[in-house]
Amino acid sequence: MRKMLLIFMPLVVIIILGIIYFSNSKKGVESTEQPTPAVKSMVQHGVDFSDGKAVEIIDYEGNYLLINKLRIGEPHPKHADGPGCPEKHWHTDEPVTAVNNGVVLTDPVAGGCGFGTLNERPVANYFPHDLLAE
Repeated sequence: MRKMLLIFMPLVVIIILGIIYFSNSKKGVESTEQPTPAVKSMVQHGVDFSDGKAVEIIDYEGNYLLINKLRIGEPHPKHADGPGCPEKHWHTDEPVTAVNNGVVLTDPVAGGCGFGTLNERPVANYFPHDLLAE
């Protein structure tokens, strides 16, 4: 019996000390992990504004169209495909998405002045400042 006590007693002491050590080591320890802040998207209707730069647009009836998605048409007389246009004007060959509201537009007068003349629709800069708001 004494032999059994000599074997089990140190084992019991080690187990008890381990339990005390591990239960005390977790007390008062604060997590050093910081919550990851939510990353706000700086992409609006397919345009990435994360560089903080504005884009060049024309305002067509409240729809802001990227000028890099448009082309300039030269003045031309009336012809079989449309009414013609006496000034340089804006056209698109494919549907274009308005960067401010996501509306998709096609060229409204393909054989005419398209989205309007350069004088009617001057180039402007656009940056969606609401993307920066918290």
